[in-house]
Amino acid sequence: MADRHHRPTPLAPIMVLTAAKSFGTGVVTNGVFFLARHEYGFSDARNFALGLLLGVMYIAGAIAVGPALQAAARRFAWLTTRAVLVVVAFTLAALCLLPQSGGEWTLWLFVAVYSPVTGTLWPIVESYLAGGRTDAQLRRVIGVFNVVWASAIAIAYLGMGPLLEHHTLTIVRALGALHALAAIALLWFHREPGKHIETVHAVDPAMRRALRTFRRLLPMSYLVLSAWSPYAPAATALVGIPVAWSTAVAGAWQFSRVIVFGVLGWWHGWHGWRPLAPVGVGLLILGFLIAVTAPIAPDWIHPLSGAVRLVGGLSAFGVGLALIYTAALYYALEAGAAGVEAGASHEALIGVGYAGGPACGLAAAGMAGGSELAVGPFFVLVAFACLGAVWAGGQVGRRHRDSPNKVQGSPEPESREPAAPENAVDRKNV
Repeated sequence: MADRHHRPTPLAPIMVLTAAKSFGTGVVTNGVFFLARHEYGFSDARNFALGLLLGVMYIAGAIAVGPALQAAARRFAWLTTRAVLVVVAFTLAALCLLPQSGGEWTLWLFVAVYSPVTGTLWPIVESYLAGGRTDAQLRRVIGVFNVVWASAIAIAYLGMGPLLEHHTLTIVRALGALHALAAIALLWFHREPGKHIETVHAVDPAMRRALRTFRRLLPMSYLVLSAWSPYAPAATALVGIPVAWSTAVAGAWQFSRVIVFGVLGWWHGWHGWRPLAPVGVGLLILGFLIAVTAPIAPDWIHPLSGAVRLVGGLSAFGVGLALIYTAALYYALEAGAAGVEAGASHEALIGVGYAGGPACGLAAAGMAGGSELAVGPFFVLVAFACLGAVWAGGQVGRRHRDSPNKVQGSPEPESREPAAPENAVDRKNV
């Protein structure tokens, strides 16, 4: 994939594409469980099974993108990374026609195909975002990127609520049109992501430690998130939230996450701040516990209503997510040389979390001998799965332990293949 430009792609078109595609994350990755419950009457167990399918297929897309691009570059000299993005954009648009054909099976097929395509999309977008940028500039654009995609997800999630009762599939049709229109932004993308800046320096030991820490925490945080999302429709119903407002309440974590993303994009003091990891994990776990128990906690535990407990827990949960995600993405792209594979490693770790949470919920429902969630076993399973996710993140990092200690580096000018990252967080949004 030949391209001589070492300049970074302009930020504006990247943000336009990011916003449009993030609407898809809001509707599908986070919101499909509301669609399934209101259109097809899914139980908790079926929603968790749908979430498990989404996570497994997301991992497949994220893992495949780097090798697929390299193989395509060798085989087709004319193919560019921008052309791949065009194909992905229109594929996502076409897939949104699937649920319109009727029948529950179309929803399963839609998720099974849509999820790996988005797993392919985000590593490429992240390589355009980071290519040619480093240090403070990279932290700034990551801050903007995080605010844009998280805001788009929150808006999509909020907008679904009033349409759920009577116009469920209209949401998916509108998403397809948006995917097609978003391809216009690709006219301003370079043919290839900006090359890495041609300076080489040793990786700071503190950055290496931070990279290892947040590589472990990233899949754990998404596991907890994916454990919550399939249960969200039931939780809002149990605390008496009307259908039209259900996504607004269940998405409280998204609004607190946007605010924290904005703060971290403006204030760079979090870089190197040691309490960042424990604070993020503490808020994440505490918020999750409060949110899941909100519908069933007796009043003597806390006098606030279930709805207030739910919103409060989810708000803390969103802050923890934002702290962990911001650090994980920055260290992945900075220490991973900003290549497609660095983004792919980041996304694959997210996929591990996406699959783990629903697997816990599905097992907990099975233990109860029914289709609804058993909260006690659910907490135990999620706790053990979090330990497994932390271990998995650490195992990914060991693959790169003997890699050269470089943060940036450019491939040879004549090379057409995407640069393999050094010290990448071998990773997914949704």
